[in-house]
Amino acid sequence: MRVGTQREYAMRCMVTLSRAYEFGSRKPLPVSVIAKRHGLSRNYVEQLLIKLRKADLIVSKRGAEGGYILASSPTDMKIADIFKALRPQDDDEDDLLYCKDCDEYSEECGSLCLLWEGIAGAINQVIENHTLAAISKIMGDRWGMIK
Repeated sequence: MRVGTQREYAMRCMVTLSRAYEFGSRKPLPVSVIAKRHGLSRNYVEQLLIKLRKADLIVSKRGAEGGYILASSPTDMKIADIFKALRPQDDDEDDLLYCKDCDEYSEECGSLCLLWEGIAGAINQVIENHTLAAISKIMGDRWGMIK
């Protein structure tokens, strides 16, 4: 698993949906609103939201009043769940960082493998222990209320 732009922008979209949820709006947010808020193309945001919907993290509503809403409370969503939804199909690794030279510790790699394992463990612990609600609170204080 790598942290890349897809995960970055997916997190921003999820925080936007979370802020709407927290302020009592159960109306779906249109893709165009989310895209405009983050300066992204509508098509790119739609691609991200489809992946999140397939992971059952959000629900889509069709029609004139359509858009996306969270499938459950932000307090029930771990950041790890969002990251997993955006995992590239060719990415079999569950760690964010790993030693690319060997599958396990070897004398050739020396302590670098242990370093990568330690970093990966720390990152995985953070994303497993933080919820969308916690990140939304931090980001929401910067962004303000969703209108």
